[in-house]
Amino acid sequence: LIEGTIVRVPPQGGRKHPNAEMIDADTSNILFICSGAFVGIEDILKNKSDNTNIGFNSNLKDLNTTKELYDKLDQSDLTKFGLIPEFVGRLSTVGILSELTQEELVRIISEPKNAIEKQFKWLLKEDGIELKIPIDAKKAIAKKAGVLGTYARGLRQIIEKVMLPWQYNAKQLASEGVTELVIRPDTIDNGLDPVIIREDSTKQRRQG
Repeated sequence: LIEGTIVRVPPQGGRKHPNAEMIDADTSNILFICSGAFVGIEDILKNKSDNTNIGFNSNLKDLNTTKELYDKLDQSDLTKFGLIPEFVGRLSTVGILSELTQEELVRIISEPKNAIEKQFKWLLKEDGIELKIPIDAKKAIAKKAGVLGTYARGLRQIIEKVMLPWQYNAKQLASEGVTELVIRPDTIDNGLDPVIIREDSTKQRRQG
């Protein structure tokens, strides 16, 4: 497949069905990008660096930082990790992606077209409630994802856990006069309730 061949694929995607219509696709000019987390490959790289630090003229520099470890990665390490040599040999270029920073995670929460924040705002807006996630709350979400080691994939899980008691009761809350929910850092870190703003308190604030 990677080297280039004619494969038959269903035009609408999904699983192949014996009686489904198929189209021919030539993979010769398709660029294949294979990615993964490769959890545990750090141990292979540490052993590799330890083996190179033997002898009177060895470099005793500590290679425990993630960047220095991954700078030493090559195809042989992927083979030791468990990928078959025939597969690794067809992927000639190996690229290393560094971990996302807290600032990048904050941007992921808000900026993409289908960002998590936009999705939850839309869900609550359908029931008449405005959701607000201030920047300090977003930083708390990003920090927690980093601590858990889930990073971008864990952002949704963290927000869903926070929103679970509220999103399915949004219609009832709206009928009780709730107009806004404001997520605060303590909501993320300690499970405290969001700031609840009701219609009467909004009117009082505007009059004041």
